[in-house]
Amino acid sequence: HALNRDPIILVHGFTGWGRNEMLGFLYWGGLNDLQEDLKSLGNKVYTASVGPLSSNYDRAVELYAQIRGTCTDYGEVHSKKYGHTRFGRCYTIPLYDKWDENNKIHLIGHSQGGQTVRKLLSLLKEGSPEEIINNKNDVNDLFLGKKNWVTSITTISSPNNGTTLTNIMDAFIPTIQSVISYFGAIVGLGQNIVYDLKVEHWGLTKNKNESFTNYFNRVTNSSIFDTKDISKWDLSPEGARENNAKEITYSDVYYFTISTQSTFMTNPFNQCKFSFLNILDFPSSTIGCFTQIA
Repeated sequence: HALNRDPIILVHGFTGWGRNEMLGFLYWGGLNDLQEDLKSLGNKVYTASVGPLSSNYDRAVELYAQIRGTCTDYGEVHSKKYGHTRFGRCYTIPLYDKWDENNKIHLIGHSQGGQTVRKLLSLLKEGSPEEIINNKNDVNDLFLGKKNWVTSITTISSPNNGTTLTNIMDAFIPTIQSVISYFGAIVGLGQNIVYDLKVEHWGLTKNKNESFTNYFNRVTNSSIFDTKDISKWDLSPEGARENNAKEITYSDVYYFTISTQSTFMTNPFNQCKFSFLNILDFPSSTIGCFTQIA
């Protein structure tokens, strides 16, 4: 087989986390270490950490900044449209500082990470015309497009056409926006060593001397409650359909997808397997329980 010479970037999915979070329990491998396993086979591998609850656009911009080692710039037009700050977290150490047309990468995304890497590819290729037109003198290099910097895209268990899980979550638990707010009010420390929400650009980071009550009120009044710039929309069938219509398949990029299945028949009247004992099992085991008529 051909020797792979291009680095691999691993991108987590919805509610995912980085290597320095969750007290050492790894998103990619759990108690094992998939990154190091792949390295032992001769690959260069890096694990990214983007907003666990953010939109694919925001995640893609964060991923670009992280790989390049620069400050996150969501764009003047985009940030004004959705009501959050233009600039986010800065990354002083790049994941791969040689990244360019002559030093391409493989992008591997799990779950929402698959949508995210597709969005990054689109921005690399097409850029953002609206950012260029409306902000000619101060444009993020990503938005200029024309970057043939990706060798392949691999999506693993990705809801490329959306998931009805978003409907189930509306019916049985608080909306994703509420989860962000309430969990953020508890964590509220931005770069938390256990779980990092990465929502500073939405103003959801608790200030040092801010009271819990004031912070909670500020969070619950955030514009994140009324936006499509969030994971819940991108992961819905409607959001995925809207985003897919804008994307192009590129002949110079290899595409791979890996599908998995968890839901199974438990009795003649119920095709769902519910497990509230394991929160990580809940999403995958309930996706097949909801039928949506277009």
